[in-house]
Amino acid sequence: MSNMHRIHWFDEQIRSGRFPNSSWLAREFEISRRQAQRDIEYMAISLRAPLVYIAKYRGYCYEDQTYRLPHLYMTEEEQRVLKYLAHRYRHYNYDQSDAVKRVAHLLERFTLEEQQTGSSQFPVFKADPQQLQFFEILSHAIAESRKVHIHYRDHAGERQFTWCPLKMLSQFNADYVVGYEMDPLQQTAIRLEGMIHVQMTNETFQCQTDRLLGAWEEALPVRKPFVAEIRLKEVQ
Repeated sequence: MSNMHRIHWFDEQIRSGRFPNSSWLAREFEISRRQAQRDIEYMAISLRAPLVYIAKYRGYCYEDQTYRLPHLYMTEEEQRVLKYLAHRYRHYNYDQSDAVKRVAHLLERFTLEEQQTGSSQFPVFKADPQQLQFFEILSHAIAESRKVHIHYRDHAGERQFTWCPLKMLSQFNADYVVGYEMDPLQQTAIRLEGMIHVQMTNETFQCQTDRLLGAWEEALPVRKPFVAEIRLKEVQ
């Protein structure tokens, strides 16, 4: 369920005079209180809702009763695409990288992760549905320190293994996930486009992210967007 469903529910509770709070929102939609508070902050900052917390009732009301939510509807699939594109733009380090990162910041506002852009031409990234799915599964696994089972193909052939994912990276127009199989100090980065299947397991692993990620220093493969000149014997 998208965040707009939760926001509209919160808005209805306020208009009914029930003074909802983050605990109500979290309990109603079975989310964390932290996520519920982010929804409320999104209403106040991005949707400019005149929210006022009333300590007497331990909940929120509108300071301006004429306020109406803007008609913003976005499917979960659209949010996943925007989140993926924000990730790619955020890790773009070529021409006009500062302007491109501002685009990433703008996209993140629509995905609840938290600007203006110029008229310059920006890079175009392809949001492949399968890689988008893998990106979402791996991001969820990283957040919950859950192991994933990966079916992978590269130049050495196909193999299957259980992976402890630590961090998502984008470099040289490719997506990677940094992690390890057995030894936390033997970390590597594998490409999302080489993955055939990814499944999150119920098995968790212990991870001190700052310390573990410091062990990974291997350079990523160079895959810069080079330009080639082709000369033909005859004019086509």
